[in-house]
Amino acid sequence: MRIVEGYPALLLDRHLIIADLYIGYEIELREKGISLPSLVDEFLLKLSELKERTKARELHILGDVKHSVTSPKLEEVIELTRFFDKCLELFEAVHVVPGNHDGSLSNYITKEVRLYSPRGTILKVKGVKYGLLHGHAIPTREVLRSKVLIVAHLHFKLKYQNLKIPVWLKVKQEDRQIVFIPPFNTYLPGQPLGLDAPTLPFIPQDRLYEAEVYTLEGYYLGRIKELDRAIIEVEGD
Repeated sequence: MRIVEGYPALLLDRHLIIADLYIGYEIELREKGISLPSLVDEFLLKLSELKERTKARELHILGDVKHSVTSPKLEEVIELTRFFDKCLELFEAVHVVPGNHDGSLSNYITKEVRLYSPRGTILKVKGVKYGLLHGHAIPTREVLRSKVLIVAHLHFKLKYQNLKIPVWLKVKQEDRQIVFIPPFNTYLPGQPLGLDAPTLPFIPQDRLYEAEVYTLEGYYLGRIKELDRAIIEVEGD
């Protein structure tokens, strides 16, 4: 398992893992007077680069593929269709674990896209079980027993003054590791790190506070509690 340097993407052997695309997000922003280019064009460019760089054969998306929580507008449906059609050309298989924004997603994707339960699925690579889930739903017992849990949903960012840096988190809990993957959509707002940072029902707050923090490039920044203390001290000066 390795972070793909410079990308919010994780590589497990020939499996590429991403999350939180929010396709259609730019449509809502446009209605509010904020103009963004097509996110699908940006995503497909990144995925083409990642495919070339990693030689990944299969793509796994851990939820929040679309922006609308329930029924998407026609423009969003068109973008969803275009995205998955191209992904099925790029990769031998495309897998989706639905997130809280993916209600009715099955109505807008082809049968070639493999859709799993919101409670997660297992990916076994070289004898190691990885639990893949979005994070909004309680995982199955089998998923919780995985050696490594890979989750999304919370969009963590390190915030200091005017900087907002998307980060990876690695949490050690008993005999397993939990990895929080940053959103593939870099325009999304993020959750701040700190003692009051949001967590998930199956991750105690004190364990999250001990999480290791990494940049998109894979540089280790420290633990949340250390960064929280350092930022408070700097701001206090």
